[in-house]
Amino acid sequence: TELVGYYSPKSGGDGVDRTVLVQELKRRLPDYMVPAYLEQLPAIPMTVSNKVDLRKLPKPTSARVAAGHAMIDPRNEDEKFLVDTLQDVLKFEDISIE
Repeated sequence: TELVGYYSPKSGGDGVDRTVLVQELKRRLPDYMVPAYLEQLPAIPMTVSNKVDLRKLPKPTSARVAAGHAMIDPRNEDEKFLVDTLQDVLKFEDISIE
């Protein structure tokens, strides 16, 4: 389970620079609260009672937000096997042995 952050620019606004948004979230929040994905939507879907309609939120399609941790490549064949397997199962490109 991973966090996805959905955001929408104010009407008439230019939008938000995703890089600045990620940096600000990492500065203000602990690592475990920083979303793995940030999705910009034209408008946040709402229910009749003016709450976010979670069922209408799309699955993430943008690039994964980098965790900010150093990537450590596999050092031997066993670690290479584990990294390759995790990439296939989790559908993540960047997997560190840590």
